[in-house]
Amino acid sequence: MPCPLCRKLFVIPKEGINGLQRNFFMQHLIDVTNKIKVGKKLSTNCDVCKALHEGDAKKTKEASAQATVRCLECGDNFCDMCARTHKLHKLSKTHSIMKIGGETEEDIRKMQRTRNCAVHNQQPLSFYCADCKKIICVSCFVENHASHICKDVTSVEKEFRKTIEMNASKISNCAKEILSKRSKDEQSTTGILLNLVDTEKQIRKINVDLKEMIDSHTNSLLLELSQIKQKHVKEISAEKEEIERIYTILKSFEIYCTELSSKGSPCDVCSCVDELVKRTNELEKDHEAFLGPPSKKPEVSFKATDWKQLISTPQDNTIGQIIIHGRFLSLWFLM
Repeated sequence: MPCPLCRKLFVIPKEGINGLQRNFFMQHLIDVTNKIKVGKKLSTNCDVCKALHEGDAKKTKEASAQATVRCLECGDNFCDMCARTHKLHKLSKTHSIMKIGGETEEDIRKMQRTRNCAVHNQQPLSFYCADCKKIICVSCFVENHASHICKDVTSVEKEFRKTIEMNASKISNCAKEILSKRSKDEQSTTGILLNLVDTEKQIRKINVDLKEMIDSHTNSLLLELSQIKQKHVKEISAEKEEIERIYTILKSFEIYCTELSSKGSPCDVCSCVDELVKRTNELEKDHEAFLGPPSKKPEVSFKATDWKQLISTPQDNTIGQIIIHGRFLSLWFLM
């Protein structure tokens, strides 16, 4: 089935949906958004206040202030006083503080910057292994990537962002070219339709100008055109039926050979092989003969009557005649 994101075809794993590769970026965005929604609905107590009075439930309930902000780096919730203390601390003074319930798009992006390792849950994914082309935590580096070329994710982030932007730009240009082609095709289609409409108008104009005399001739031409249409429709239908018939013969023979090969006894196989080889050669010849060189497609056009010539040399139809050039029916009005 096609990937819902990039539309590339992939094989569904045996585990089904659970075996599909996850979009970690989208999953992290969903998790962050859900946390924000929960934070807006529920009042949250300050994590520092709760920690200071841990063990005394009554005191904790009375002394814990309601959290008003959240630290994007630590993920902890603080009241106003504890938030000021947190910003004064040497290790956390550079942390970004976000007001709870008033998160902006920029705040959400900041909350997406770090992810924890799937193996070492408490360790942030802060290194990029160039050999394995994956992000790892400190523990992963020590255990499996010590001999690899690893860099801090912040040092390669800008370069990778530029690469992604360049790829997006390339695909954007491709998309623009596709749109341009679609526009040209639409213009071409419009021109063809306008040409057909114009041809019809010219035919009808002559029909009106010639009044009653040409009405019968017009009906005669339309009847002839209808007969041509019916003829070609029948030919197309007959050709389709012939294709289905030949396909059924070939498919039935294939199934028979497969069944004989997989389930037939030695005697069955030995007694039928010569006949099957002969039949195979016959079917291949019939197949090549049926395909053969492509047939020329008929075409229908309309040639108007030369009125000056009509005066000196009367014709059967005063309007004109239908000329068949190929299989597809197209009316060209020639003055």
